[in-house]
Amino acid sequence: MTCSDGPVACDQARPQCPEGTVNTVQGDCWAGCMHPRYCEGGGCTPGSCGDGWTCVSHQSGASTCALLPAACAGEPTCACLQPYFAEFCPGSCGDVEGGVLCEDGG
Repeated sequence: MTCSDGPVACDQARPQCPEGTVNTVQGDCWAGCMHPRYCEGGGCTPGSCGDGWTCVSHQSGASTCALLPAACAGEPTCACLQPYFAEFCPGSCGDVEGGVLCEDGG
């Protein structure tokens, strides 16, 4: 989902999102409110994704929050996340403080 405050092409009023959530856009119109960790390309920093999530950085400089599997016991390491790479990192992985670096060339 794309997080944005517009502009949009539809005639709906911009939603007033509760604190801690942001507006989303789908197609040409508003799609409601959600936590920013779900935003496409929204970016993150180590520790910004919240409990049970980790920041996945890409070589291009982009980053996104990814759900941390329970098996990782709160520790985001490449060794633990390896079975799930296809979901968020098609390349190799490097451990960085507070998250992982997807070494995907982009």
